[in-house]
Amino acid sequence: MKLYRALLSVLILACFQTVGFAQLRKAGKTEKILTITMADHLYKDEIEGVEFYSLSLPNASKYYNPVVLYLGTYQEMISNLKDLSAAIEAGEKGEVFDFQSCGFKYTLVFHRVIGQKCFKVYKEHSTSSDYGNLYRYTTDRILEYFGEK
Repeated sequence: MKLYRALLSVLILACFQTVGFAQLRKAGKTEKILTITMADHLYKDEIEGVEFYSLSLPNASKYYNPVVLYLGTYQEMISNLKDLSAAIEAGEKGEVFDFQSCGFKYTLVFHRVIGQKCFKVYKEHSTSSDYGNLYRYTTDRILEYFGEK
C-alpha cells in the first residue's frame, strides 16, 4: 500500500512539474556589455529579436534601487550618448533637460560633483533624493567601446 502511495505521489509531482514548465515562455534576454565604473553598467536587452540598451546608474540614496536609463536601439543609443555628452560639456548650473527613450521619461539636471560635470538623472515620478549621476566620462567610455568616438 505504501508503495502505491509513493508511486502515486511521484506521478502527481511529475504531472505538476510538466504543467509548471508549460506555463513559462522566454520573453527576452539580458546581457551585461560593459562595466564603466564600479557601479555603472551597460546592458543589452533582447526582447522578441530587438536589441535595446540600458545604463544602470547607482542611486544617490541607499534606500532606492539603481536608476536605469534606457538608451534605445544601437543607433538610438549612439545618437543619445553623443547628445548627452555634448550637453554635459556645454551645460551650466541650473539647466534642466527633458529626455525620453523607449517610452520612459527622465529629467536631467546639470550638476557638479567634486568639480566634475554631470547630470542628475531622475526617472518620472521620483523623489528629490532618488536620482543617479551620469558623468561625461561614462558616455564617452561607452562611445569609445563601440568605436563611435
